[in-house]
Amino acid sequence: MTGWIEHLIAFSATLAIPPDSMPPGKVLPAAVAASTGGASPALARRLREELTAFLSEEYAPLAELLREVRRELRQRNLSIDAEAWQRAIDARLRALLAQGRHDEARRHLLARLGGGEALATARPEK
Repeated sequence: MTGWIEHLIAFSATLAIPPDSMPPGKVLPAAVAASTGGASPALARRLREELTAFLSEEYAPLAELLREVRRELRQRNLSIDAEAWQRAIDARLRALLAQGRHDEARRHLLARLGGGEALATARPEK
């Protein structure tokens, strides 16, 4: 993937996830938009297609878990910095979700975020 990033920089391409592409109440694996600043619409299309193929369906449970935990933390007025989120989304978290071990993945994520046992077991009422 590093090669693609270098090419993206070289072509001044930008990637964005447009918020309006996510239907309310539904988490999609990923929505990708790519632009080359008008230099090459063909390249932008190729980037979109290849990145969309790379982002497989296994990202949907990850996106759902991240949304759930983020919502819970916000309800408790807790703020987690962006770098902590990046560190928390590790290979173990993805493996647990791939194995269908959602509760264990949730506990792992909260521990990596520094949320501790209290947040791992407490859930807001629905």
